Amino acid sequence: MASRSLLLPHYLTTLNASDFARVIVCRGKDEELFPVPKHMLSAFSPRFQAALNAESGEEEETVIRYPELELDTFELFVEWMYTGRYLDRLQLPPSGII
Repeated sequence: MASRSLLLPHYLTTLNASDFARVIVCRGKDEELFPVPKHMLSAFSPRFQAALNAESGEEEETVIRYPELELDTFELFVEWMYTGRYLDRLQLPPSGII
């Protein structure tokens, strides 16, 4: 399983590991791991809020698995949560020049 290294805004570096959910999304048979702050997931997605509210609180870490979620879709969602915008990579010119 690969883990994404995210460049976090400075205010997120003060969070503890327990403040993050480990969201696992699949690409084929491969899994990608995204550490995402729980408060952001809850604020931006009713689906993630419900998943976080359903956890028993006894686990040391929160893991949310969404194998049906497209990896590219989740990457864009995370980008939008952090920046308020996203770049539609699917519509870039073939040269990659913007």
